[in-house]
Amino acid sequence: TAMPDFSNTSIAIIGVGLMGGSLGLAAQERLGVRRVSGFSRTERSLRQALEMGAITDKAGSIEEAVSGTDIVFLATPVRSLLAMARQALVASGPACIVTDMGSTKSSLMAALSPAEEKRFIGGHPVCGAETAGVVNAREELFDNATWFLTSGQGVDPSNYERLHGFIAGVGGVPTAIDP
Repeated sequence: TAMPDFSNTSIAIIGVGLMGGSLGLAAQERLGVRRVSGFSRTERSLRQALEMGAITDKAGSIEEAVSGTDIVFLATPVRSLLAMARQALVASGPACIVTDMGSTKSSLMAALSPAEEKRFIGGHPVCGAETAGVVNAREELFDNATWFLTSGQGVDPSNYERLHGFIAGVGGVPTAIDP
């Protein structure tokens, strides 16, 4: 089957560190994504991400980052994920998928409403490096890495399919798993 075309897809990355930065690089290099909007708590990592081309534009808030995007990736510490997922779901359009890159899922997924489940798909790429930070980001980080996807009962199947294709396109191996 042909790779879905993601060249007109615009993504937001919340938390531009090693994972988020690597995703931004891979999305642009491998899928031809033209707009990667980034937001981080620290101006320094945002500036570094912009300089190395991991993101195409930096946002001043989550709301600004997700505005007009098709897929939002939350690459922030697990403890802040639920609040950020809710913020991103509220601020993004009705067709925007919100996913995360955190390691724990059950409490996050259990807290979602049926409406939130339509567009939120939990994700966890099983990879990493000894070194953290966006300066260590690299396009091939996700190559052949298992990327767990956890969706709620109410997930929109076309959202799941789109995210699955995107992850495969950046080198990951999307694998369904329950929370």
